[in-house]
Amino acid sequence: MSVSEIVQRHNLLECIQCGMCTGSCPVAGKANLNVRRYMRETSVLSRLIIHPPNELWSCTTCSTCGVRCPKQLKPYEFLIDIRSIVIERGEVAPTIRDALESVYMNGNPWGRVRGKRIEWCGDLNVKHFSQGAEILYYVGCTTSYDMRAQNVARSL
Repeated sequence: MSVSEIVQRHNLLECIQCGMCTGSCPVAGKANLNVRRYMRETSVLSRLIIHPPNELWSCTTCSTCGVRCPKQLKPYEFLIDIRSIVIERGEVAPTIRDALESVYMNGNPWGRVRGKRIEWCGDLNVKHFSQGAEILYYVGCTTSYDMRAQNVARSL
């Protein structure tokens, strides 16, 4: 995807630079993530400048920026596309690259064996969803492999 396609796809020229996206971002203050800067640079300079490479991955895609945007833009979707471009260029930091490759190969970022994912709950006498369970509790990757997180899940 070219820079001009990104500008059009995400309506970047409609951004009024009000700062609501960055101001409402739960990680912007701690991670130095500034989606407004990325949007401005991409639309005005017509090129993609990646500041610290890990910065893009600080976004949790919570969509708060999109909810707060007075122009109904979706900055988080813009960042997702930027991540894709960075991956295609091979400009991903090794730690991020390793986690992404592990998700692709193992189904989790920790590099753990996929088949051992449910071992932690074998003694819980929980119905499998396919057996007509009414509630589905998805614990995710961390709980499946981390003892401390497993204790939290067991308590629920």
